Amino acid sequence: MKRSRTPSTSSAPEHGRMTPESRGIFNLSQIPSTQVTWLWPGRIPFGKLTILDGDPGLGKSTLMLDLAARLTAGRALPDDPAPPHEPARVLLLSAEDAAADTIRPRLEAAHAVIDRVYVLSHLPDAVGGGLPLLPRFTPFLGQLVDRFRPCFLVIDPLAAYLGPEINPHSDQGVRQALVQPARLAERTGIAIVLIRHLTKRASRNPLYRGGGSIGLIGAARSGLLVAPDPSDPTASRRILASTKSNLATLPPSLAYRLLSALNGVVTVVWEGRSELTAESLVDPAAGRPASVLDEARSVLRTILADGPLPATVVQRQAAEVGLGRSALHRAKEALCVRPRKVGPSWVWSLPDSATPREDAQNS
Repeated sequence: MKRSRTPSTSSAPEHGRMTPESRGIFNLSQIPSTQVTWLWPGRIPFGKLTILDGDPGLGKSTLMLDLAARLTAGRALPDDPAPPHEPARVLLLSAEDAAADTIRPRLEAAHAVIDRVYVLSHLPDAVGGGLPLLPRFTPFLGQLVDRFRPCFLVIDPLAAYLGPEINPHSDQGVRQALVQPARLAERTGIAIVLIRHLTKRASRNPLYRGGGSIGLIGAARSGLLVAPDPSDPTASRRILASTKSNLATLPPSLAYRLLSALNGVVTVVWEGRSELTAESLVDPAAGRPASVLDEARSVLRTILADGPLPATVVQRQAAEVGLGRSALHRAKEALCVRPRKVGPSWVWSLPDSATPREDAQNS
């Protein structure tokens, strides 16, 4: 069955009429059941946020331009034989690549229909110029989506579009920053991909390798990762793997290479499925069995790498990646984590990031 790539705005309230959604409180019987629809089945859902992680130079932006080109031309996706129902528009926000010498040539090399691509380089002078920082300018992005009706929005990289008031390492702050973009995606049905760089911190769990707080990947419904293929002797093969999916089973990983196109820019050449997982890409030792304690210690060390956190936040972040409370507390003892009372709450920290623990036996 062919799938429509055009987002729906049917969930928006009619003028002067309050819907259950617009009131914010409703009886579930008022909401009909629906199925998740996919821009790229298993990887990028419509109406949701997706995060794409990876180190610089591996082709994250080029991958998204390849996908955008396929959507504008109505061509099949790399591992999906069914083409989209109809060609669609895309909206690109790029803080690092110039439209004239990078974005357009790459799209042309990928055989895009150029007049279906919109690029927001900066805000109009009437609203202050500069980048449309989140969450403040989400309503402005919503106006663009309502006007041009793209099915796909790429924000590249996310860090450049977070307002100065947002601490990217604050779990609460980044979740609040993404509430409005998530609602925009849900209201319009558009698929939004946020591109993010990896950190240098070591972790066996790919969910903790992305820059900033775990709240970023926590707010997304799907997570993707690009990384070099460790088994490729030429060091030119890349892997696109899934790190999380709240909406479907994880799809298989895909291999690709970046090759030179006739116009001199790089383009994506897909090479089919790969058996490599996101875990094996971020940690070559992941192919060897790890003890539960080793994994728990790695997760807890990563959570606390940026400094002390309330115990409730640590426990929630650990639970989000499947680490149980018992394993978490064993890791706490193994790492000599220092609990201390701050006001009414307990705070956890690694031994070298806090003052000596107080009343630790009561935590």
